[in-house]
Amino acid sequence: MVGLVTFFGLAVAATIVGVSEYRKADWPVTEGEVIDVVQKVNTRRDNDGHRRTSITWAPVVRYTVDGNEYSFTSNVSTGNKPTIGSTVEVRYNPDDPQQAGLASGVLWVVFMLGGMAVLFLAVFGGTGLVLMRRQRSAPPPPYQPSPYQPYQPPHQQGSQPGAEPDGPIDPSEPR
Repeated sequence: MVGLVTFFGLAVAATIVGVSEYRKADWPVTEGEVIDVVQKVNTRRDNDGHRRTSITWAPVVRYTVDGNEYSFTSNVSTGNKPTIGSTVEVRYNPDDPQQAGLASGVLWVVFMLGGMAVLFLAVFGGTGLVLMRRQRSAPPPPYQPSPYQPYQPPHQQGSQPGAEPDGPIDPSEPR
């Protein structure tokens, strides 16, 4: 079940990111300049209770469309600090040039999420199939008496407790 839930979660995430990137694929591309860098500090606690801090960097990019200047802070941050003054490709919405993002985008995320979804399905789905097959082909577990009731051996069909199995049946005895 964990594998299936993870598979569907990753598949939905990959689909959402993929559709978003697909819509941006037809947007025109222009050149932008990194004018600043925003440091993002992420702090979390690991399983041992230790604090872990990671730092990523997101470029602030300035670009020009039809003589108008725009800027945005990228949603994509990396562990490598971008160089201020470097040029990057910017993909912008022709209907609303303020909507923009790095042209390199996050298309790799679609493939990563999709690949992880397939991997989870293969691992957990394969494991589940193997366990189900083993369960079906395994003999039933041996009888183990309850610790709360004394063990009573199963009776042979047609016999009474204490009666001889091959002896005559007395019609006066209750069944």
